[in-house]
Amino acid sequence: TAGLQFVTLAEQPLTVLIARNAELVYNANRYARLSPRAAGVVLDAPRDLGDPVVAGDVVAWVDSAELGSANADLLHAAAGVQLWKRSAERKRSLAERGIDSESDALEAETKLAEAEINRARAKQRLRNLGLSESDIASTEQAEDTSSHLKVAAPFEGVVVERSAVLGDVVEPSDVLFAVADTRSMWAMIDLYESDVPIVAVGQEVTLALEGIPGGTVSGTITWISTQLDASTRTLKARAEIANADGLLRANSFGRLQISVKRSEHSLVVPKDAVQWDGCCNLVFVKSNEEGTAFQPKKVH
Repeated sequence: TAGLQFVTLAEQPLTVLIARNAELVYNANRYARLSPRAAGVVLDAPRDLGDPVVAGDVVAWVDSAELGSANADLLHAAAGVQLWKRSAERKRSLAERGIDSESDALEAETKLAEAEINRARAKQRLRNLGLSESDIASTEQAEDTSSHLKVAAPFEGVVVERSAVLGDVVEPSDVLFAVADTRSMWAMIDLYESDVPIVAVGQEVTLALEGIPGGTVSGTITWISTQLDASTRTLKARAEIANADGLLRANSFGRLQISVKRSEHSLVVPKDAVQWDGCCNLVFVKSNEEGTAFQPKKVH
């Protein structure tokens, strides 16, 4: 007559969730700001914003006097190696036949060793400028003293920033392009101090964004800071979010739910049955078969 409804409780799986604010950023392990290894003038920028790239794709060419000098030094050192190699072989042959002295042969071999060191030093200088072993071998073979320095993508991704302008004089500190692999993103989470005991690396998360109405994306917590922000008293955490379809955007804000606890056998009650009495949550349990007497029970 009073309209009371009764349910029989049963065990079922239960996941405890907490909701926190989060901001999407690029995965820093797959994000690169690209600068020239030496000063020069931008000759060409064959890639533009939004262009896909793979590892090794050239995004800019810079005319660098330092590269031209380094190439010339390598060719000079390589020529010295060839010269002293022939001289050392001839001196050693003459010394073995008693025509020339042993000291002359040793001197030529010492000069050869010095020439090889000079060539190794010249090669290392080119490596420092970003040239690969195949690039260095091609320079020696073609006797190329080109001053065209390439700026290349280090991995597969998308061009997300560009500041390169043809004719600009640039330094090694100048960022010409930025490349990001957007197949995974980071969600930076603001946790409360009270979350510390319950949030852990490896927990699953779901993220809801304004730009994806009704849709969520999932991920996993991969890092939790060891220090609180002095002003906000919040704790930073990071979750890695899959972005295979490319819908996620850096600097987007969203609401993130963290699965902090899961129990396969939990006794649960309908939400409408829970009453707040000022200190705790209560449900009312029948204490007789007729359903005319009830006993309050605390629930968590």
